[in-house]
Amino acid sequence: MVRFELKKIFAQSSNKIALIILLVAIVVISYFAIGSIEYVDSSGNSHTGITAYNRLKEVKNEWKGNITESVLQEVLEENNKIKRSEEYLSKNDTENNIAYSRGQGFSDIKDMINRSFCDFQEYDYYRVDTVTPSELGNFYSNRIDNLKKWLSSDSVKDNYTKQEKEYLVEKYEEMQCLYCCRYGVKGTYPRSTYQNDFRV
Repeated sequence: MVRFELKKIFAQSSNKIALIILLVAIVVISYFAIGSIEYVDSSGNSHTGITAYNRLKEVKNEWKGNITESVLQEVLEENNKIKRSEEYLSKNDTENNIAYSRGQGFSDIKDMINRSFCDFQEYDYYRVDTVTPSELGNFYSNRIDNLKKWLSSDSVKDNYTKQEKEYLVEKYEEMQCLYCCRYGVKGTYPRSTYQNDFRV
């Protein structure tokens, strides 16, 4: 039955042309997606494409696993070490790239810290630089607190009913599991995937 239906589809020239166009589009999109991936090596040289994908996968997978407070502490320490390095403080682009290369492995966890310590639906790339070790204990609870704060703000407080607000908070509170970081593939290009409710 399936074979018969496929035969009917491919019997028409227009269907064959449409399939060819679709395949070409997929190849082109995949090419540009892979080409947009960038990896900076320890010498400050930038690489793109499959090579960059594989190297980036390696360095990011060094940080795979549950995002515990000790992992967050380690990220904060490594990030601060990079910020104090001569390469980071240099005015030379290559030196800056060398400093950047040292943080590629945990860049997604750093991104999560930024999101946790910013207001809901806001983002500050440099927020991680001012987070203190004592604040990291609030990493998970901030998610709920920021949502509550946002729902009560003047800009949106009238957009949701009381029941809707309670429902949103309840769903956030149900998600008590630790985030898990791993370098995977979502869509057509690789990214670090956070299990549970946080996926990028």
